[in-house]
Formats: sequence, structure tokens, C-alpha cells
Amino acid sequence: MSESSVIALLCFTFSLLKGPMRRLSLAIFLFCATSGAASAQTVGSITGEVTDASGAVVADAAVTVVSAQTNTSRNTVTNTSGLY
Repeated sequence: MSESSVIALLCFTFSLLKGPMRRLSLAIFLFCATSGAASAQTVGSITGEVTDASGAVVADAAVTVVSAQTNTSRNTVTNTSGLY
């Protein structure tokens, strides 16, 4: 069943309800509709240190991270301690 069909069915069902049941159904629908979007968000962090061949930290080094799944990238620069 497509998303638009589900929404149409919910709207029809909602129109049949009266009083407190209507408010409760609306609250449940809004909770379900917004909880799916919130759970789809991904949050994470990557930290590390850039060093050269001798083991010395590299300040102001460009760091690029690329997602293998989505091919999106994020760029940053190391600090004076070589950390990102």
C-alpha cells in the first residue's frame, strides 16, 4: 500500500470519528507520523589524529570522509595538535 493510500485511509477514518476518539486518533496519528522521521535520522562522529611518517602531528591537514553507502562527504581541517 502506498504512502498516499495510507494517508487517504487515515483521513477517511478520522472523518468518521467524533469527540474524544477523534482527538485521540489525531494524537496517535501525529505521534506515528513524526516518530518515523525522527528515527530515520543518523547521528555520529569520527575523530582521529593525522601524523606524518616520523609520527609528528600534522596541523592544518585537510581531512575528507566519504560515505561508502551514500557517496556523501564531509570535510574538516586538523587543529594545531593534528586532531580532527
